[in-house]
Order: sequence, then C-alpha cells, then structure tokens
Amino acid sequence: MGQTRRRSLFKAATWRAIASLTGAAIVVVMTGEMEHGGTFLAADVSLKMVFLVVDVAVQNYLKEHLSMILVVDGPVFLKEFLKTLLKQ
Repeated sequence: MGQTRRRSLFKAATWRAIASLTGAAIVVVMTGEMEHGGTFLAADVSLKMVFLVVDVAVQNYLKEHLSMILVVDGPVFLKEFLKTLLKQ
C-alpha cells in the first residue's frame, strides 16, 4: 500500500507531536513542575522549526550551487561556501 502525500504529512505531524509531548511529560515527571514541561514544549517546537528552516535553506543553496561546486571549484570551494552561508 503506497502512501499518499496527505498521509505522509499526517504521520510526520503526529509523530512530531508524540515526540514533543513525550519529552514534555518526562520533564514534568523529573521536575514535578508543569511549568517546566510547558517551557520545554515551547523550546522544543521553536528550535525544531528553526532547524527545519535552516535545513531547507541549506538544501536549496546546495541544489543551486552543487554543480558549480563539483565541476568548477571542487573541494577548495567548501571554505568559501561556508563563509557565504554564514553571512546569510
């Protein structure tokens, strides 16, 4: 049975929610404070969103420049690539 795009998105979202809620529950059990669980949940979701945006940006940059890196400049380009990426 193949997965539709809609089903894949639903699975990804539910697994992300399960993972975040599990982490928050662990924090609450360890600290005894609901407030700490909420703080963990907010930080977890926020950081994962930032990581996703950075990951997509790096992938898009590589798609646009990968052929140039491999064909024109080779490994020497890596240093300049990292400098450019960090400036953005």
